[in-house]
Amino acid sequence: MTKVLLIGNLFDDKWMGSLVRSLKSHAPDLQIDILNTQIGRQSQLPDYSRLCSQVYVGKKHFGRLGYGIPKWRTFLQNMDLYLEVRKLVRSQKEKYDVLNIHYLLPIWSYCVSDMKRIANRILLSPWGSDILRAKKQTLKKLAILVEKADYISCGEELVRFQNDITKFLHVSPCKWVHLGFGTEMIDVIQKAGPITRDEAKEKMGLKNRYVVVCGYNGHKAQNHIKIIEEIAKKKDELPPNMILLLPMTYGGEERYVKEIEQKLIALGLAYRLLHHYMTNDELLYVRWCADIFIHAQDTDANSATLAEYLFCRTKIINAAWLTYPHWEKYGKPYYEFATFSSLGEVLVKAVCAQKKIVPKHLLKQIAQSGWNSVGKRWVDFYQACSL
Repeated sequence: MTKVLLIGNLFDDKWMGSLVRSLKSHAPDLQIDILNTQIGRQSQLPDYSRLCSQVYVGKKHFGRLGYGIPKWRTFLQNMDLYLEVRKLVRSQKEKYDVLNIHYLLPIWSYCVSDMKRIANRILLSPWGSDILRAKKQTLKKLAILVEKADYISCGEELVRFQNDITKFLHVSPCKWVHLGFGTEMIDVIQKAGPITRDEAKEKMGLKNRYVVVCGYNGHKAQNHIKIIEEIAKKKDELPPNMILLLPMTYGGEERYVKEIEQKLIALGLAYRLLHHYMTNDELLYVRWCADIFIHAQDTDANSATLAEYLFCRTKIINAAWLTYPHWEKYGKPYYEFATFSSLGEVLVKAVCAQKKIVPKHLLKQIAQSGWNSVGKRWVDFYQACSL
């Protein structure tokens, strides 16, 4: 039986949860353990954790006061992770076939030698921002991690991202494995079948509204404030029934979310903030209810959310600095803006234009990006490491 240890954010149901569910659906006998990186979080364990053989939640090892001091917080959190790895190493009697790190942290460069004691193979799976938003000092640490690991994964179609990682972390060509992240929502959308935009709006309580979705999480990197300010400048040229829908379901600091809400009120824009965690069934209607989706974050490697809106034939306004060659080979399926000062004009153009049809070939390609298709490749790789 193949044994896998996943290291990552246990409470990230969108990525870690969907990966585990997919792995178990393709290989019920696969033994999956998880070491959580969100140490000290007291939330109830997510439902998908029941599919795992062991879940190592971890604990804070130092006094509460230290975590409240910004200069100490990161150091103590890293020490917590280091100590949890050491504890796990001491407790393991049998080796894992694969130890798979999701989201690369510099602290792992200090732990990788210990990790090798409990795993036959170490696979690194960068998520995007861990590389693209990392500072030079962090990249140096991650390069050490890459040097000592056996493999590093990237979707075969994400040529730009693979080239960036190779450049920043000096990855040897023999270490690459083509394992991309699937998107569970693509599978959900296909299973649900056709839903009209009006039906989705009614489910969301947005009947007869023109819905513009801004970003897909609460991180500052989504640039909500800049988007809102540019929309406000063109308010008189946009539908009077327009409402902005802003998903804040993860990543948003309370102070930043309040700043966004104050800006919306000050500019007189109708809005709804989505705060609570959303199930896939709820997200289905968020995707289908959007007349327009505005995507303007600083960096992005995995275009899962973009693919989901494309699959729902939504008009998309995408920042020109976020390029997706694998979605663009049949022609760009979205409107683009090069600077925030031009966003308002592009939005007006998109609203006035006839519905843009996403190429059929692209829809077929996106249909294969769900975990139902992608998950089998991960299982095959894990099982090959146990031979």
